[in-house]
Amino acid sequence: MAGKLKIKYCIWDVGGVIYPYTLKFVNEFMKSRTEDMAVFNENNGAVGFDYDAFMLGKVSFETLCRQLCKYCAVKFQPGIDAQINLAFRDGIGEFRKTTHRLMEQMKKKGIVNGILSNALPNLKDTADAFGLIDENRIFCSFDLELLKPDPRIYEVVREKLGCAFGEILFIDDKPANVEAAKALGINALVFNDETAEKDVGKLMGWGTGRK
Repeated sequence: MAGKLKIKYCIWDVGGVIYPYTLKFVNEFMKSRTEDMAVFNENNGAVGFDYDAFMLGKVSFETLCRQLCKYCAVKFQPGIDAQINLAFRDGIGEFRKTTHRLMEQMKKKGIVNGILSNALPNLKDTADAFGLIDENRIFCSFDLELLKPDPRIYEVVREKLGCAFGEILFIDDKPANVEAAKALGINALVFNDETAEKDVGKLMGWGTGRK
């Protein structure tokens, strides 16, 4: 038993929680190569592109790059996919020390850390930032073919973990994803880097947490 709750698993989002993430570098790369700025601006550049099919594993990275180039009026040519991949990776911010501390605290209390992410497949290797997550507890949208906040994705994760919804703590920076989890009976929190330790401590009955 962990505090007041019988939590067995703490499942974390990645982008926004393990590290901040931005598409601005992809956007800047595409903007610097667009052949039609009017089209680029009308589509809101790479930021306006719909990445769902890629995150669902329905298209390859090369196909994504071809579609993104067309969307941004950029000529697709050999080697540009590698450059786009680097721009995606440049969007990864510094790993959050708050999340690291909380993951370590979970582990010390016998709670297993895991990940549930609407993820870009080309960034999968960046998820286990702290070496505190078993590869069997990394759940990504492109593997499950589902996206948060679809209730089915939480149901699949629960089945794979082999536990009850009430034995899961889910932490995500997007309120819609948290509310969807709560509706199923999952203990869930919206991540805020400034208050996360206090929020988790209060929920788990650990006291006030770090100030």
